[in-house]
Amino acid sequence: MEAEQLVQQLLTALPALLLVAVVETASGQCRAGWSGIEDIAPQQVAPYGATIVRHQQEASETLQLAGETLTEISFLLSTQLHLLQVLPGSQQFVYLIGERTTISLGLARELLRGQLVPE
Repeated sequence: MEAEQLVQQLLTALPALLLVAVVETASGQCRAGWSGIEDIAPQQVAPYGATIVRHQQEASETLQLAGETLTEISFLLSTQLHLLQVLPGSQQFVYLIGERTTISLGLARELLRGQLVPE
């Protein structure tokens, strides 16, 4: 699925999103994105998300977790939910940000795991 198409599908399915980006894991380059947060563009958060994903992948390799592959990282801030979902092949990931009170983590996970992204 093309990055722009994935962004549009996510915005349609989760209209309360604050930010969505499809990011290359290795470079941190934003392939497509949208932001409803004033003064924060997807291109600004993409490198930070890529650093988080790469570090977690390195940790998994260092700990020699045989057969394990990083699929998702989520974390909560005081008012926001952040979800980083690694796409098949681990070359790209989706970075979603939403308000904790309006975004369903379960729904976002379900959309990314099966309905929008083929496994």
